[in-house]
Amino acid sequence: MLHDFLAQRMIPTLFCLRGGKEISLLQKQDLSYLGVESILVESAYDVTFDSGWDWNSIPLRKSELAMPVRRLPAEAFHFVDSYVYKLDRATFGDCTKRWGVIALPGAKVLLTGFSRQRFHLATLVPRNPLKIRREKIILCPEPYPNGTYGDILNVTLPRLCRILRAMPDAEKKEACVAMPFKLEVAHQLVELLGIPRERHINTLTDCFGLTRDGWAYTCNTPLKIMVGKGDYEYMRNRLFPEYRNKGHKRIYVQRQGRRKILQEREYLHSLLDMGFEVFDDRPRSIEEQMEFFNGAEIIVAAHGAGMANMLWANPDVSIVEVRDAGWWMNCFRLWSLYNGAQHELLVDWSRFSEPTWNISCISSDLNVNIHGLLRVTQKMLASK
Repeated sequence: MLHDFLAQRMIPTLFCLRGGKEISLLQKQDLSYLGVESILVESAYDVTFDSGWDWNSIPLRKSELAMPVRRLPAEAFHFVDSYVYKLDRATFGDCTKRWGVIALPGAKVLLTGFSRQRFHLATLVPRNPLKIRREKIILCPEPYPNGTYGDILNVTLPRLCRILRAMPDAEKKEACVAMPFKLEVAHQLVELLGIPRERHINTLTDCFGLTRDGWAYTCNTPLKIMVGKGDYEYMRNRLFPEYRNKGHKRIYVQRQGRRKILQEREYLHSLLDMGFEVFDDRPRSIEEQMEFFNGAEIIVAAHGAGMANMLWANPDVSIVEVRDAGWWMNCFRLWSLYNGAQHELLVDWSRFSEPTWNISCISSDLNVNIHGLLRVTQKMLASK
């Protein structure tokens, strides 16, 4: 309760009393009226997921054959104009460690990330001018602090790729990247995009700002983890230029921690008989993950970071995703749509009867209809 009071009431109130004003990019994409150079990278468009079968509702017994197989609702998403913003030192300000907030003049806050409270707090925290790392060009794709493998590939890196798409090549040679380098793999992925490690700024530990004649780039992030098509394609092609069909691997992603599939033992032997390999969640380098998924034609997995490795698979890799109805994130379904590839869902409705997003489901294990999982897997293999 105290945390909620501080986050929702006290911090925003102090921010407003200090004279702060939000500038939310959800309402205003073009910031030219503020004197901020705004670069349109991709025009607005809509994405639609057609209605499809929930393979977790396939009847298991003859007595259930009359029961209708559940259909998933069609869904539509509106992607607003994708902008990149070029900020001078006066506009960018100096960033405190951890949040990497961007403060506009007059204590105004440019909301490009997930949490309003974090941005408000960052503008209230005093800055220490003696400990600021100053660079001429700083890229600030996303200050979201979690920095897990899935977050990097779904949130931070696509936004960094949007900025790189808009930048002149000459500037890329001296640009630094400010993002949460929580994992070693974050450094490795940014290096694959052509930015060496000495030009990485960790927003979890570093205070940073611009030189007197420097400038920074950031971008709008209205749909959070839903990656724009242009951002995804640039990321995929730059990280894995050999992205083409070159194998027939079949991979099952095994989870040992949260969101594991409860009936795994009952069907795993059937998948192994079909020629599947098991990818467990032991720590691996990015090169090892790329090698393992290189040439994959079908992936069966519970929703999670391991599924992000579909980036290193065949472009038309077929996906069987097991998901909780209360953890309704379509990020990997969207990737399949961009790839023009088949993506099927098995949904655990035991906690929620309709698709929703509830943080309590982040750790919920998943119940799977074995008959449905094997049936959709066989269907996909038959189409290859």
